[in-house]
Amino acid sequence: MKRKYKKESDEATQASVKKEMAKPSMAKSVREAEVNLAAARIAQGKL
Repeated sequence: MKRKYKKESDEATQASVKKEMAKPSMAKSVREAEVNLAAARIAQGKL
């Protein structure tokens, strides 16, 4: 049972890494700004 769980975990990690690598690379500051913009859009939608 433990081995099956480990394999599923490995596959999930691999899928996560693949998904991240498919995105264009950007600086940490740009990622943070993107998160802030998304939060601002959500806040505007609630008004």
